[in-house]
Amino acid sequence: MGAKLNSTNLIEADLRKANLTEADLTEANLTRVDLIETQLFSTNLGYATLTGACIQDWQINSKTNLDGLQCEYIYRRSEWNEDKRENELTHRLPADPNSTFAPGEFTKLFQVLESALDTINLTFTEGIDWQAFFNSFQELRNQHRDETIVIQGMERKSDAFVVRLEVGEGTDKGAIETEIKQFYQAELTTLSAKYAEQGKHLQYERQRSAQLLANFTNIAMALAEKQGDTYNTEIHGNVGSAFNQGGIGNSAGEVDGNQIGEVGNLNQQQTDSHDG
Repeated sequence: MGAKLNSTNLIEADLRKANLTEADLTEANLTRVDLIETQLFSTNLGYATLTGACIQDWQINSKTNLDGLQCEYIYRRSEWNEDKRENELTHRLPADPNSTFAPGEFTKLFQVLESALDTINLTFTEGIDWQAFFNSFQELRNQHRDETIVIQGMERKSDAFVVRLEVGEGTDKGAIETEIKQFYQAELTTLSAKYAEQGKHLQYERQRSAQLLANFTNIAMALAEKQGDTYNTEIHGNVGSAFNQGGIGNSAGEVDGNQIGEVGNLNQQQTDSHDG
């Protein structure tokens, strides 16, 4: 920790899993360096050269300084190539092998990557019951009233749903993830019993929820055409009307005849449709 390595020539150095917390690497030459799982908390990389480095699972924070960093391209992964019998650098950024970062572009990219460190990605591979999820999210917030926990975004990847939570700096993300999963399972159990008593089926409710999310996705995509490639919203308040409070219900309106109402009313709509 705190190593003085400013202006040091470290071309192709193996710094895998090294602890460089608070190290001074200003103007250091880190060309093609292995930074896999390297700790760079509060490290000064100002005006260093990082071109061709592999940054797979590197550990950084908001105090890692990249001012003036020189970087034409980097790699996000190192993977075993069975044919060559050696590790091969993959997932290049920029992806185009003939393209390089513009001056200052990597620093801006870093700021996006760094912000992702304070998020929790919840993946649901077998569908999602939205009432159960939002009930569990509300319970999580009730248990952590002094902490920042908001829904940053939602997306669908193939058959899976991903809900991204943003948490405050220093929050125990592992504990938060465990808690909300436990709350969600408990809610599923409660709702399953409720549906069974009413002669309904949880699977139907999940399928209906999936259709409603698909409608919401269509709206989000329509907005994305105007706002960019990614559409996120932060949900801070009562999750009973979460979509509207995030600005989605009011701004999205109706797309192809599909309108998203309040999340708090979704399950009632589902029940009415099923009964009909």
